[in-house]
Amino acid sequence: MGATKSKQKKQKSQEDTLSVEHQQKKAKMSTCRDPKYDYPRYTHKEYLREIREMKNLIEAGMLGWPGPGNKDDMFHTLTFTVDVQSFVIEHAKVKPEDVDHLSDTQKQTIISHLAGYCVQEKWEVLMGLLPDLVREKVLEVFLETLIYKDIFERFFVNFFWYFDGKMSPTDEGDETFTARLKHLYDQFYATNPLMAALWRSETNRLANSTDIRKASDTLLGTYHLDRRQSFIGQFVDNALSSEPIRWLLKETSSTEEADRRHKDLCRIYHMAMESAAELGNIRGHIDLEMLATLPRTFTSGERMQSHEYNLLHEDSNLLDGQRILMVVYPGIVRRYICALEKYVTEYSTAAYVVVEEQAQ
Repeated sequence: MGATKSKQKKQKSQEDTLSVEHQQKKAKMSTCRDPKYDYPRYTHKEYLREIREMKNLIEAGMLGWPGPGNKDDMFHTLTFTVDVQSFVIEHAKVKPEDVDHLSDTQKQTIISHLAGYCVQEKWEVLMGLLPDLVREKVLEVFLETLIYKDIFERFFVNFFWYFDGKMSPTDEGDETFTARLKHLYDQFYATNPLMAALWRSETNRLANSTDIRKASDTLLGTYHLDRRQSFIGQFVDNALSSEPIRWLLKETSSTEEADRRHKDLCRIYHMAMESAAELGNIRGHIDLEMLATLPRTFTSGERMQSHEYNLLHEDSNLLDGQRILMVVYPGIVRRYICALEKYVTEYSTAAYVVVEEQAQ
């Protein structure tokens, strides 16, 4: 009997100890962060304050800006590609003798200028790898890729490219300002990718405020719009006169034809420039996918799209597993779009690629 009481007393003592430990653990957990959230749960007061802040942001114009859930709208970012395709079909050299007139040095220069976009093989080796129709129209495809390369490197790599850092109308500005701002963003991104991506998009939005519904003052946005457009003629002149682009263009038969070609390319650069500016306003960190970041071989899906001149284009599953030879224009990838999806990678637009075709 005494042994039984002693056992019951010991058991009760253990239960009391466990109960105290449980209460302490429960109290400790109540002060810990919920693992589902980056911060402790809101109090009701904090929740109301957050809702009011969201309402204020909407009233301040945020609703008019593109937000995080807009992948479907990204399709319109590259509408200028239709005009590029039309331009190169009309203006690229296409005759077999046009290829023969290129020297060996010129041929290799074309390939080397496309580093990052085209596999770096000798001309004869590359021609042997290309699909028949691409090889037949290779100067057109090279011209197409060179134009895209110039456009993406000018407008899509650094979304701050048109900032001048002027502190007054008489200030001459700083030619290194955009590079320094991009470097600052890269440092922010290394520190905290999510908040850096938010900072970048908000910076671009404020720099592009041309709609009174989105900003109370549109002076800066209008200034940047005018500044971007002032570069178009210069960029197009540089492209048309550059090597190797000019090697791939047909000779114009008249001044009127040359003027029309210049005007057509100006329109393309204007469309691309404003598409890039709009893309810069969108939430998230934006990367371009080229040869270095794409898989070595083709896979059907949202990440890559085969070129129209791939003969198997309509049944691209037949290209799966085949080597990617060229990225005609890069894919656009977004990361750190919003806090709830900060680890999501969105393949916003597919890379447009030339794929080696297996012999049938």
